[in-house]
Amino acid sequence: AKKVCGHACSEVDIMEANFRMWKTTLHKATDHTGSHSALFGRKYGPGSDCIDTGLPFEVAASVDIEGSQVLVTLSQRGCSAMALVEEPHLGESFRNGMTPVISYWFDPKPGSSRWFDGAMCRWYNPKRDCGASVILSNFSIEDTSVMVNW
Repeated sequence: AKKVCGHACSEVDIMEANFRMWKTTLHKATDHTGSHSALFGRKYGPGSDCIDTGLPFEVAASVDIEGSQVLVTLSQRGCSAMALVEEPHLGESFRNGMTPVISYWFDPKPGSSRWFDGAMCRWYNPKRDCGASVILSNFSIEDTSVMVNW
């Protein structure tokens, strides 16, 4: 989508996140912006009622049988938050094989990631509010042979 390796291709960003916002984004090969679903505020962030980003949480992602929808569920302390994204033209790309992408966005200069988290985060201090690193553990990809339609 962004010609990262020199040519455009379809892309599924299961996780584009920082301490205050989580996005799941689907890109067609010709679509730089993509379609996304975002979690923030009371559902996701430091001290959140659901996913407190100061504590470990679980992530599960699934793709519908058509390859046109991705559902990501974040879970923590009995609470779940979901990001559902649809892009009808990604089915062929999924069937041809795709590489999962996980990104953690951190830039120490306030306002420098406005392209990602928009105006909602212009007031926070990335050095104080966002860690320069994140720990990902117990990561696996499974073929469940059972696709879920929702």
